[in-house]
Amino acid sequence: MPSSSLPTAPPTVAVVFGTYQRLKYLQRAIASFRDACGSLSRAFLVSDGGSRDGTREWLKAQPDCELLDGGLDGAVPAFNVGFARAVDLESPFVITQNDENEAQCPPPIFERAVEILQAEPSVGAVAFEMDTRRRGWVCEEWAGLPYGNTCCVRREVGMAVARAQGDPAGKAWWDRRFKTYASDTVFGLWVNRLGWE
Repeated sequence: MPSSSLPTAPPTVAVVFGTYQRLKYLQRAIASFRDACGSLSRAFLVSDGGSRDGTREWLKAQPDCELLDGGLDGAVPAFNVGFARAVDLESPFVITQNDENEAQCPPPIFERAVEILQAEPSVGAVAFEMDTRRRGWVCEEWAGLPYGNTCCVRREVGMAVARAQGDPAGKAWWDRRFKTYASDTVFGLWVNRLGWE
């Protein structure tokens, strides 16, 4: 059950991620993501596995965060809880992030991603580069194409991918056959297979 004081109007962007027992990372991530959103209305949808380190209490006190019960069955089920909530909120754009990520590009990088999607109907997702484990900036790729580990996606694209993977409600964006992050690669491949850049 969601716990939040989010506004009733759909936020322009929903930022979805999972967490468990990682409050200090989560606080830094959300602070940087707020800057990255710029002037966009936003909701941080955090799927938590039952943290006991103060995460849940902290999230409940944040006006732009919604605490979701994500369970401890793996990253894919947790993220799908967040995607389902983003679909229900009718946010036109959904950003996937990890709780240890921090937006390092000049703000507002998330706002810029939304601008690209609004201007280019052929683009289904805008992938973000990451400094993975401090080894240098990379945009993760498969078969020469960037994919959606951390990205901004059109709501209708995510729903189309979910339906192509067998979810008629369009809410399970990451393939439910997986427990961890193989499904984000599959998601990115589906975006291209369904005709979006």
